[in-house]
Amino acid sequence: MKWQRTLRSWFPPGVARWSAILTIALLVFAWIVPSWRLAPIVEPEAVIPLHYNIYFGVDFVGKWWWVYFLPAFGTIVFIINAILAAKERKESKVFSDMLSITYAIVALFVTVAMFFVLLINV
Repeated sequence: MKWQRTLRSWFPPGVARWSAILTIALLVFAWIVPSWRLAPIVEPEAVIPLHYNIYFGVDFVGKWWWVYFLPAFGTIVFIINAILAAKERKESKVFSDMLSITYAIVALFVTVAMFFVLLINV
């Protein structure tokens, strides 16, 4: 039961909990979809487009497994902001909720970016 108390202190009911649930769902989606859609169709040493610009076309290419840098960045932001939000909850609930909303927004942008990277590759 100690883990439940820890979980409640890190993600209390309200904005922080719903932001955490949304963020975890989006990040799981961002980690799983490249493995499901991209990994089976590329060779191990394949170079794929990772960024598309409307003016220049494909302007950044790399190894296929570099697509995992996006969800890794989102996961790191989530962990850091969750730790900061948990520590700041005693001082300022508003700042803690802003940190919680921030990691949800970052996860949303990471998921959208992952969608577009997969769109130019599949």
